[in-house]
Amino acid sequence: MGLEKLPPAPKSELNIDELGPILWSKWLEVGGQLKGRWAEDNSAYFISCPEQLRSLIIKMKNILADKYIAYKEAKKNLEEKKSFLKNLLDNDSEL
Repeated sequence: MGLEKLPPAPKSELNIDELGPILWSKWLEVGGQLKGRWAEDNSAYFISCPEQLRSLIIKMKNILADKYIAYKEAKKNLEEKKSFLKNLLDNDSEL
């Protein structure tokens, strides 16, 4: 039995908004666990992991959180500018 060629891995499409529930805020280390907050009601949740990984996971996750928060702010600003331009162009006949 020879080695068969594996099919290509399926392409995963990342929708950044799907990650919002865990990226909207930063994590902390509390009592030897990772502490995050639910987006829906800001209640805390805790994740256990090996001590050697805690600071690395928190650092990585918080970098992603900063990027996500910046993305959401840029998206909001873009939508506001698009709305402003649409209103300006729609009211062009009044000028």
